[in-house]
Amino acid sequence: SFHGTHVAGTVAAASNNGQGVAGVAWNAQIMPLRVLGPGGGTSYDVLQAVRYAAGLENDSGIVLGPSQRADIINLSLAGGGFNAFEQQLYNDVANRDIIVVAAAGNDNESAFAYPASYENVISVSAVNQFGDRANYSNFGSAIDVAAPGGDGSAAILSTGADDSVSPTREAYTLLAGTSMATPHVSGTLALMKSIYPALAIGDVEELLSRGLLTTDLGASGRDNFYGWGLIDAQKAVLVAEDLAAGGEIVLEPSVCTSTSELNFGNFADALPLSVTNCGSGTLTVQNIIPGDAWVSIAPNAVDSNGVGRYTVQVDRSQLPVGRNFSSLDIRTNDRNITVQVVVEQPQPGTLATGDAGVHYILLLDAATGAVVQEDEVSAVDGVYN
Repeated sequence: SFHGTHVAGTVAAASNNGQGVAGVAWNAQIMPLRVLGPGGGTSYDVLQAVRYAAGLENDSGIVLGPSQRADIINLSLAGGGFNAFEQQLYNDVANRDIIVVAAAGNDNESAFAYPASYENVISVSAVNQFGDRANYSNFGSAIDVAAPGGDGSAAILSTGADDSVSPTREAYTLLAGTSMATPHVSGTLALMKSIYPALAIGDVEELLSRGLLTTDLGASGRDNFYGWGLIDAQKAVLVAEDLAAGGEIVLEPSVCTSTSELNFGNFADALPLSVTNCGSGTLTVQNIIPGDAWVSIAPNAVDSNGVGRYTVQVDRSQLPVGRNFSSLDIRTNDRNITVQVVVEQPQPGTLATGDAGVHYILLLDAATGAVVQEDEVSAVDGVYN
């Protein structure tokens, strides 16, 4: 309860009023969109809210004009695996110069968590009061930046409420998690946007990679615990002021891949992967290293620098039954990037059937088009019931 209230307070709680806490960007405006409750929710609800906030067509039938849509979307949530349709949505949002910031997850693991691990989404890990990675925080190659998330000994204080009493009473509450770290980054980017409205996701990624928005933590440069380091609001504001005064962000080579996860399901043996330069200058692919012997990669249509299309194959004869994970480590003159590989190995002798993932089912009113009921189903042995 009041998880979103806590997150919103970290971004924009009123300041200079002698009470409570101060939001990072306390003059920022909040567009509160409720997608989850105490019992959770569905990816469908999250995506519909993202579409609404971005001024894109959505099932509410309401599309906000350019002057009303969000500048920054904070997603202090995680759940579900990679989905190409979701990735396309975040690409569309980025093309509108809207920045999406998401929590890396609280499972203390390196497996990709979504939506934080999508391209065009800033993934935030959490640190404790000493600046060390919080013991619950996810880590790995998808992490972009770290921020204060607290822990059991010193959590994050923000706006909330106490619903153990009736009527519900306003309160300042302590919570810890990457959900709490994420609004520290969103608030900082809101400060930058207030000074330099043209700030886009590509600018943020470039500035992060140069260490201009962070204080370096852990290993020098980018690492899998803290990304490019701990978000630094003062440095970020100074950069925004420089850009607003006419400074330029000169893009350098930047490696991008067509997907951050290759999911072979329970029947595919080969999938395509594109490696591209989403910056400027010359990008050189120095090496691509499979994480295991059962994964291999071969060039399909690449240039002399190794940029282009590849075919990734898996040898199922080496795999045990169940879900198997591996990776591809792509090393370039820009940075290293990791693509996760997932293979579902069926029981011997069973028919390998296609699994199209979770399906969302809507019952619509034929007259009005309104959603009357919704549900989601997953396949069992390739069959949807």
